[in-house]
Amino acid sequence: LPNHIQNALINLVFRKITKLSTDSLTKISMGKLINICTNGVNLFEQLGLFVSNIVVGLIALVAGGALLWQYFGVYCLVGLGYIVFWFPWQQFFIMISLKERDRTNIATANRIRMTSETIEAIRLLKMYTWELNFKEKIENLRKIEMNMLRKGAITSSIIRGLSFSTQVCSTFLMFLAYALSGHTLQVGEVFSAYFVIGYLRLYSSYFFGLALNFLTDARIL
Repeated sequence: LPNHIQNALINLVFRKITKLSTDSLTKISMGKLINICTNGVNLFEQLGLFVSNIVVGLIALVAGGALLWQYFGVYCLVGLGYIVFWFPWQQFFIMISLKERDRTNIATANRIRMTSETIEAIRLLKMYTWELNFKEKIENLRKIEMNMLRKGAITSSIIRGLSFSTQVCSTFLMFLAYALSGHTLQVGEVFSAYFVIGYLRLYSSYFFGLALNFLTDARIL
């Protein structure tokens, strides 16, 4: 389904361009258009598969909580609370990455536009020996773009780190609370709980964060 949506959007952009007048075409930034068709639409292929995990993640959280309640009773809420605690923080970092990605898209569009105009006017640039000046301009635009991509990668790493830390941290807090209350940990219960929270780490934390990231990025388009 995400691939079909991606192809449909590209086809929609193509049909829209062919219906524009010559005056309207001169007002379109080719860099922004190329960036949308090559990078912006690709998020449907990369992250569109996880959009259903917004519902699946919540269902898995309830089902996993019911299983953990049978083993640890009320103390399972400590581990589940740790997972739920990071939901708003994930959305917070996703909103930060949204702003950075919006700026990155603008920088990428400017770089592509400058590169396209340079290639189109290469004869004139060679005649007046301006190619080195335009080379520096393109390199500066690329440096700005790379800095923004680096910030976005750092934010994405923080989101993934929070997601993958849930299994270890939530099980540790749950086992600690259970042991300090005077109960004895059993090997079967520990293994089963660690296995269940491992699934919750994927479907209720990591995939859930990717689904939120997809919905946030889709708003840019």
